[in-house]
Amino acid sequence: MLLFFKKERINRNRKRRFQNKSAGFTLLEIILVIFLVSTVFVTIYALFSRTIRNDTEHSLEVIAANLAQEGVEIIRNKRDQNVMNDGNIEDDLNEGDCYPDVDENGEPSCDSSGKIKDIQKDGVVYENCPSGGCSEDTRFDRTCEVAYVEDGGDTVALDVSCTVEWVSMAARNQVRDVTVEGYLTDWMVNN
Repeated sequence: MLLFFKKERINRNRKRRFQNKSAGFTLLEIILVIFLVSTVFVTIYALFSRTIRNDTEHSLEVIAANLAQEGVEIIRNKRDQNVMNDGNIEDDLNEGDCYPDVDENGEPSCDSSGKIKDIQKDGVVYENCPSGGCSEDTRFDRTCEVAYVEDGGDTVALDVSCTVEWVSMAARNQVRDVTVEGYLTDWMVNN
């Protein structure tokens, strides 16, 4: 019996030693868990950051495309105004660079006399503004080029190309651009 008690006491001591050794986490286990969790969080943060940057870049592309299209439309409106006033389609639309805008009376214009080409934001409207004329600068520059298409000495069409440039956020400050082209005919020629 004595042997039995001794054996039981030895088994209890072994159990206590084993329980004490497995009662907590080792420093290595804690460091490994911290490393894994931080790696997961950094990866998720990088994905969100890249997604936000790409979404911003795509919205800038849409704004630039619309600003380029607006430039062509302003020149189209000026062409229509010229035709309706029994003038030539090229009146007030000189060949070369043009900075299309609409004046305070709603009249379309294409200024090539050195008007600032920076597009600025006045409230929610993007527009070409004279120096200090708008409240908020944007990252966009718009330049349009007008070329005459002639037939027998008469201008029968305008070849218009509007380019909007901006500095990219996603492509590490690379200059990006969008170009919209239009071929504007004199629709009164055959009438």
